Amino acid sequence: MQVLKIVFLFSLSLIMLSTQILAQSPHQNTLLPCLAREESYYHQKKMLNASYRLNQNLINSLTSHNDILIKENYVQTICKIDVSKQPSLELLKLFMLESTSLFDYSLNRDEAGLKSFKVGAIEDFQKNIPRVFIDYILDLSQQFPNAKCLKKEMPELEYVINQIKYLEEEIHYKKLLDNKKLINTIFNKINLIDQYKLRCMKKEQERLSKIRERNDQARMIKK
Repeated sequence: MQVLKIVFLFSLSLIMLSTQILAQSPHQNTLLPCLAREESYYHQKKMLNASYRLNQNLINSLTSHNDILIKENYVQTICKIDVSKQPSLELLKLFMLESTSLFDYSLNRDEAGLKSFKVGAIEDFQKNIPRVFIDYILDLSQQFPNAKCLKKEMPELEYVINQIKYLEEEIHYKKLLDNKKLINTIFNKINLIDQYKLRCMKKEQERLSKIRERNDQARMIKK
């Protein structure tokens, strides 16, 4: 518990430092404080699950790209979401589906010659998003009792996981994740994942119960 507290305080200090640095510039990445509130919620609830790890990955990505700015209307959309409703998940969905339209490419007079730098920084940031998405998908898959049930309830997740096994080059990741219809379907199903997990757990319990019954019957016959 002490270790978790130290990790949380260290992460929070990084966010505060990043926010202070950004506040000194003409632009400020107001997403970080919103994500920090979500992080605090997970710590208070002791929920160190896939949602927490997604939140951490996005905070780390944004913190390491201080010059990346998201358009204010998207920031407001994310920050208005209650921390219990996974704003990080909605942000990941926006990153995956909206792509370049999320980012603020505007420059002030002092930055007039930095257009190419800013575009390059955004492109560098975007390259990391598919990995964040894939890590989250793999994390979610671990919550299902077995692969068979995952395949039946969420075949889209299982498809992506199988594709990952054969993808190594960045261009191949991009090709897979350019399938916006697939990505949108996955996010829609993620919103219902608790229902899918409950069904899978019930089926697994029924399967194990039948196995115990057969074993008991076999022991009775031997007697």
